[in-house]
Amino acid sequence: MLHSNDLLTIETMPSWSDISLALYKEFSEQYLIPTIFRYYLENGEIIDVRFEEWAIYHILGIQHINGKISKTKFFEEIENGLDLDSFMENKKLKKRLNDFKHRIRMFGCIYQIMKDEKG
Repeated sequence: MLHSNDLLTIETMPSWSDISLALYKEFSEQYLIPTIFRYYLENGEIIDVRFEEWAIYHILGIQHINGKISKTKFFEEIENGLDLDSFMENKKLKKRLNDFKHRIRMFGCIYQIMKDEKG
């Protein structure tokens, strides 16, 4: 299992067994949410990108897997035991989770992607 600080340097998609929603929550709270990613465009514009709890929910695709989970209570659900295995409880959730596995795994590289000025 990876630790939240490992996600600062990881450059390849982590294996399924190395990630969890608790890991992503901790990483988001420690590193993503407090950070402003600033991009300077060729036309002189500046774009600031900030992460919030609801954004993590959408980036992971949770709304497509189980729309009953509130985007504003996503982290609370994780604190109460929600994890990736929770979606294995029925066939529909399991299939949806399987459809989003690569997206969920790739979230582990988001810090490297965001800090690369080319995106």
